[in-house]
Amino acid sequence: EVTSYYFPENFDDSYLRSLKRYCHQAGVTICGGAIRNDFCVSQEMQRAQIESVKRWIDAYEVLGAPVIRIFAGTVPKEETIDSAKQRCIEACQIAADYAGSKGIWLGLENHGGITAQADDLLEIVNGVNSDWFGVNFDSGNFRGPLDPILELKKIAPFAVNAQIKVEMWQDDQKIPADLELIFSVLKEAHYGGWVTLEYEGQEPELTAIPIHLQTLRALIS
Repeated sequence: EVTSYYFPENFDDSYLRSLKRYCHQAGVTICGGAIRNDFCVSQEMQRAQIESVKRWIDAYEVLGAPVIRIFAGTVPKEETIDSAKQRCIEACQIAADYAGSKGIWLGLENHGGITAQADDLLEIVNGVNSDWFGVNFDSGNFRGPLDPILELKKIAPFAVNAQIKVEMWQDDQKIPADLELIFSVLKEAHYGGWVTLEYEGQEPELTAIPIHLQTLRALIS
C-alpha cells in the first residue's frame, strides 16, 4: 500500500510506470494508495484540495491501485461541526464521482478530527451517493470515551480497505491490540478486501513486522 508522502515531488507517468514495473518484478501487488487531504477547509481552499485528490486518483490509476485512503479533516475554529461536515460531504461526492469514473474506491479513514467518532464518520459516508465510496477501516485510531471495538463494529460493514495496527487506545493509553477480536469484527461484517499491517509499534521494525505478519496471515486463514 503505497503512500503519497514518499513520492518524488515532481513525478510523472514515466515514474509511475517504472514503479509499477518494479513492483511486479519484485512480486509485490499494489493493493492500495494513501494520500493526505483536508476537506473541512474553507470553500475557497477546498478547490485546491479536490484537485490534489484528483491528481492522486490519476496517479494511482496508472499504478493499478483498487482503493485510495483519504481523510476528512478537522473542523476549523469558530465553525460548527455540522457546517464543516456538510462541506466535507460535498467534496467527498466530487472526489468519489471522479474516482468511480476510474474504477477506484475511495475509503474515508477514521482519523481523528471530524471522524474521531464512528457516528460522525458514517454520517459523511452515508451522505455521499456513490458506489465507489466507503470506509478505510483503521483498527488503532479510535480513542476517547467510547469503546474502540464497538466503534470498529459500526464502521466495519462499510469498509473498502482495512489497516491493522498492533496497538489500540484505551483510557488515553496505548495497549496491545486484540488482533483476534479485531479480525472477528471484520469477519462478522463479511469484509473481503485487502488487509494491510500499518506498523507503529515500539519494537524494531525489521524484527517485529515479520512476527506480526505471521499472526495476521494465521488470522486471515
